[in-house]
Amino acid sequence: MCFMTIKKGYILKEVAGCFVVVDTTGCLDFNGIIKLNETAVVLWQVLEKGAEMRQLTEALVSEYEIDYTEAEKDALSFVDSLKEAGVIE
Repeated sequence: MCFMTIKKGYILKEVAGCFVVVDTTGCLDFNGIIKLNETAVVLWQVLEKGAEMRQLTEALVSEYEIDYTEAEKDALSFVDSLKEAGVIE
């Protein structure tokens, strides 16, 4: 997979102890709020700087000391959901 990053105008905010993605662009294509769990926040923070799938997977392996294959599956699932929401490029 190629280099990915969060599109400009989408930011991560903590609201009442929950992490949510906020659209600051006013884009009408963004439907609702994306709530992120702890694992997704780790991946989001890597994607804010720009990353390839390998870097996302390694971030999960490092943070949670899990199997590389499991981390890769989780990272891919998260990336797919962000692509579907139009938040990643």
